[in-house]
Amino acid sequence: MQIGTAPISRSKSPTHALSRTHTLVRALKDGIPAKGRTFDFLYVDEVQDNLLIDFALLRKLCPNPHGIFFAGDTAQTISAGSAFRFKDLEMSLQRMEMADPLVKARVRTPVTPQFFELSTNYRSHDGIVQAAKFLVDLLTLFFPNSLDVLTPESAKVTGPKPVFFLGRLDNDPNLCSLIQEKSTGNIEFGAEQAIIVRNEDDKKRLPKKIRESAIILTVYESKGMEFNDVLLYNFFYSSSCTTKDWEAAARALADPSTFGMYYRPFDRYRYAILQSELKTLYVGLTRARERVWLWDISDKGTILKMLLHDRGLCTARETYEEVPQVAVWSSEDQWAKQARDLFSKRLYEQAAFCFSKAEMPWWRDVTIAYGERQEAQKIPVNDPRRRQAFQKAACQFRAHASKASTMLDRLMLYTNAARCFVEAQEHHQAAECFAASQKYNDALWHYKIAKSFDEGLELISLYPSEVDSELVESFKYMAKIVFTTKQREDTPENVEYLRKAASICGSPEEYISFLDDHGFTKQLAVYLDKILGKHKDAAEVYEQVSAHTEAVAQWVKADDNAARERAASSLLGGLRREVPYGTNYKEPTQQVVALLDLASTVQAEDTGVVREINMYRALFSGDSQVLNQLAMEYHKERNVRCTLLCFDAWSHIVAPDGVGATDINDVISVLLGYLEYYRALRFFTGSISRDRRLMGTDGLFAFLGFHTDNQDGTFQGSFQRAVHVCVLPRSFIYAQAASGKSDDTPTTIPVVNAVVLIKKVLVQKCNAMLETMHKAALESSTFNLCDSYMVTGRCKGLVQGQEACKRGHPNSSTRTLIGFNEHVRVHLLLIAVLDHVAVLSGTKEEHRTRRGIQRYPIRVAGLHAQC
Repeated sequence: MQIGTAPISRSKSPTHALSRTHTLVRALKDGIPAKGRTFDFLYVDEVQDNLLIDFALLRKLCPNPHGIFFAGDTAQTISAGSAFRFKDLEMSLQRMEMADPLVKARVRTPVTPQFFELSTNYRSHDGIVQAAKFLVDLLTLFFPNSLDVLTPESAKVTGPKPVFFLGRLDNDPNLCSLIQEKSTGNIEFGAEQAIIVRNEDDKKRLPKKIRESAIILTVYESKGMEFNDVLLYNFFYSSSCTTKDWEAAARALADPSTFGMYYRPFDRYRYAILQSELKTLYVGLTRARERVWLWDISDKGTILKMLLHDRGLCTARETYEEVPQVAVWSSEDQWAKQARDLFSKRLYEQAAFCFSKAEMPWWRDVTIAYGERQEAQKIPVNDPRRRQAFQKAACQFRAHASKASTMLDRLMLYTNAARCFVEAQEHHQAAECFAASQKYNDALWHYKIAKSFDEGLELISLYPSEVDSELVESFKYMAKIVFTTKQREDTPENVEYLRKAASICGSPEEYISFLDDHGFTKQLAVYLDKILGKHKDAAEVYEQVSAHTEAVAQWVKADDNAARERAASSLLGGLRREVPYGTNYKEPTQQVVALLDLASTVQAEDTGVVREINMYRALFSGDSQVLNQLAMEYHKERNVRCTLLCFDAWSHIVAPDGVGATDINDVISVLLGYLEYYRALRFFTGSISRDRRLMGTDGLFAFLGFHTDNQDGTFQGSFQRAVHVCVLPRSFIYAQAASGKSDDTPTTIPVVNAVVLIKKVLVQKCNAMLETMHKAALESSTFNLCDSYMVTGRCKGLVQGQEACKRGHPNSSTRTLIGFNEHVRVHLLLIAVLDHVAVLSGTKEEHRTRRGIQRYPIRVAGLHAQC
């Protein structure tokens, strides 16, 4: 049963059953609707096996006070935890009736439960009924509160009394003789004969020949069943009740005046085990219509046998007496009828035995499958064997369903197979079986769980009117999500998934809207490109997610003037994003390589665009002359981004130690380049504090975006009013901005901190270049001319053409006024470079170091001027 949407688990444990029923009653009381319908009339048999709280639930399900009927026998309360009495049920029903809202509101008068007895036994004859009545009398005498006091039962016909075979040997061959059929000599009970044992262990104790030749049930299994003949096997041997317990009953039954010292009053608490023993024996006896035999290998039943025998209620067979042959032959129809009865009682093992006797192999195999399912249900939920057991049962149900002779049987078995597959968590196979059983909603639901969307969509197309519309919409929505998600890369297989997802929608526009609403931007671009052929639309989508390589390829495919301009624009957008200041130009990323490869396919008419594309080629090709020239041009145009990028790449090719070159023209070229580089840096560092928009110069510093201090935390594009900045890992300030982070993920810092870090890192870079330049100048012969040689044309350090003097010795052609001026110019250029660095902000130590470096070229230039 199910209340609302919360399933209630099943369990054979009385504690769990009590808790489950209490939860159901409380849910119904709280107004949670039950899935299903209420009943106008309700009949409950074997009522003694229920708990009192179960009747509260049944009363909720059947609000008609005249429509509930209960039947039972309190002498058969052998279920664990059951202490049922009709007196208690009557009072409980009366309380529930008085609590009924209609009675409280005086809409109707309360209905008093009617109680009546069935004192005539139409199943068994008087020989069995009188023996059973004696057991009830013992219960009433010794345990008066354990059952209702009813009118004694009577029977319409007479018959043989129960027969005791006590003290028999284990594996006594006479037992086989007892169940031997007279006419054929076969060891075989008939369809209306049964062996009843106390528990499963006693079943195994029976000889194999007998186990294979008779219906064998435990006492609990036999409840509600009836047979012509019943053999009670080892009832006393397997009992926990001892001979002393039976002796206590016998003493209490003795006449004090006649037996004197033998009489003892009965202690119901000390010998409480006799209560369950008498009830169990009562159930076993009353299963028979005609004959009952009690076969036991112990003598523990001797006292009860004597009590019955003394009252003329049983017959005893001694061990030396011949054992009768009591087996009866049965026809196949009789076996089939008994098989169906056992099957309806869920006694599948014995039902399969009867179907086998009836020569009904298909029903035998089906019943075995039911038995497999029953055993699987007993395995704890967390036990891995449970899934295997249910899967085995499911496979059997499925195999037998295909051989069913009627549609009803086929549908029933496929349903059983499906439910077993659900328990085994094999949802795809469960869905197939539900579909075969025409339970299409269940099939679609489990296709959804198994993510078998192709099969589910086919089911919807085949049976559109037989599947719940809400379930169909939910399934299609999940199918679109899954199919779209599977499209990860631009491959034919994944494009096919997009085709499947698009086919679920009514139109391409609907699917485009779906992709856009759910953020499937990459998939939307692929769909527009590969399936619809809308290259411009695809390019626009790629640009939204900064996939510039793909966007350029789409613009190129569009192949018109506007598209070509957009291709160039998108190419530059990608390069600007991927090549920030401080890039490693010797090891470009794959994205940069792809963009540069696409540059040859882009045809732009704007000369400025062409020049910038050529600049990016030069950045990674290492052409220092082109970079220097472009840097100068961009610097004149106040293009901060391109200027800094060109000088940054040029400084990686023409290092600061280039001032140590021997050719004075090369030194001048280096100094002129660094002079312009420092001018650009000085301008930028001086302007960034005043105009924060310079921070967002086309991704120059690899900042993902800016956001204000709005409560929603959304990213904004106004750099002037920015509060925070998001720094990407490829930014040249990332190492200091993300100090302490272990992963390479974007980090957000206040914009004030970002300005400070930019200036700090740039100053550190200038200082490092200045130090390198200074060291190179100290060791350079261009900056350190030999004074003696410059004045006299001779140097003592020059010995036989080998230079022992480390200073510069220009040849005679350069020892001219022009040459002298060139040397002075070198020092002045170095001084100019130092002047630009000196004005940059820094620590006191940095300023002290710069002043020390500045003194050197001034002093050397003065000496040269004196010379």
